[in-house]
Amino acid sequence: MDAVVKIQFVTNHYRKVWEIEDVLPWVDQSKIALQELQDFDQLKVAKHKLAQAVAELPEGSSVMIDETGLYLEGLNGFPGPYVKWMVGVSGPETIYDILNRLGDRRARAKTVIGYQHPGHGPVFFESEMGGMIVPPSQEKGYGWDSIFQPHGFSETFAEMGLDHKKMITMRKTAAQKLRRYIERKGLAKDFEPLESS
Repeated sequence: MDAVVKIQFVTNHYRKVWEIEDVLPWVDQSKIALQELQDFDQLKVAKHKLAQAVAELPEGSSVMIDETGLYLEGLNGFPGPYVKWMVGVSGPETIYDILNRLGDRRARAKTVIGYQHPGHGPVFFESEMGGMIVPPSQEKGYGWDSIFQPHGFSETFAEMGLDHKKMITMRKTAAQKLRRYIERKGLAKDFEPLESS
């Protein structure tokens, strides 16, 4: 069978791969522990993460990373890139309780995808979607999915289920921007089946 070059998507979360594999059929999950930069600037965090991933993988690899944050208007944008630590410490229920007391449950979910193709410099693609923080749904989902209800929808990400969520998520939109870049630069040919030698 002919070999196929893949984009190494460095993430420990298979759900992220599922969300974008329809857009980027060439992705292959690569589980590498990366040390995340502690900074509120999400783009800076993404740049640091991509540089680490490129350094860890074999030379000549096509490398992709994802950095997603949740910005809460009632907390002046906090936690942003720190959301997974906040959820890990306090749980999504506490986030809802805090914002409900503050009287401002508006939120923005933002994804930055970083990508580096062999022989090319790093590029970054951002997408975000607005929504509300709502009481935790029965469906837990992943991370803060149980409390984030995007504008225009009556369900949280968790209630939608992955098949519906991946059709609308900010991660998919960022992945579409990356796909357009790959096609515009003529890089898709590198992901076609290689000739047998």
